[in-house]
Amino acid sequence: AGSGFNAIYLANLGREVLTAEKDKKFFALAQKNISLAKEAAPLKIEIKNFSIEKSFKKDYFDLISLDLQSAEKLVKKSFSSLKAGGWLAVYALQSEDLPRVSAAMKKTFGNFKIIEVLQREWQSQHFGKKTFTRPKTWMMGHSGFLIFGRKH
Repeated sequence: AGSGFNAIYLANLGREVLTAEKDKKFFALAQKNISLAKEAAPLKIEIKNFSIEKSFKKDYFDLISLDLQSAEKLVKKSFSSLKAGGWLAVYALQSEDLPRVSAAMKKTFGNFKIIEVLQREWQSQHFGKKTFTRPKTWMMGHSGFLIFGRKH
């Protein structure tokens, strides 16, 4: 669950979301953020304080999103828990995770894709009558990776 943001985002798309967090500090944070979001809109989010694999059921989920260390260990169980046509999305913080997760996913998933996610700030400046909009000259950035696969 982390901060709960991903669950809130998916629920705002009209989805029923089950999210899990085994770390008690992150669970409390996610629970607080989800409660605040539910005050603003009727969202269907259930949060559990345990490892998500305890919720895996055969052919049950449309989408599984993993944002955790050693995600490759849950790829096979995720595949079994997805309905036909369901998607697995893995967020990897480090490039070292890519070979392990990719190898596990390529064994069973189709529509395999990896993208890098990079955040950087932009600036807009006026020079006389002209406006120049571009990325900030100095950037403190952090990239992450999203790995997608679909169950056929």
